Amino acid sequence: MPFSEQFSDCALGWGARVADGVEILTVPGGHVSALQEPNVATLAEAIREGLYTGLSRGRSHSIAAPSPAVAESDDRPSRALAEMVES
Repeated sequence: MPFSEQFSDCALGWGARVADGVEILTVPGGHVSALQEPNVATLAEAIREGLYTGLSRGRSHSIAAPSPAVAESDDRPSRALAEMVES
């Protein structure tokens, strides 16, 4: 049974705890297989896009998403999150 059909609130309460709401995306795979090829590439891209979107909303300047060729070795999301924690 899909996750979205198991709970009345797919966001598990997070929607009421964040300012801009929660976006729920469906990605291929199950609890374990989502972290295995080829599904993990889709999951990683969804997470990457969400991080860039969220970070650019919270800052006065926009953060450009990297091209797929650069994305694998790009540490900007890690650095951006570290900066947010420090400030």
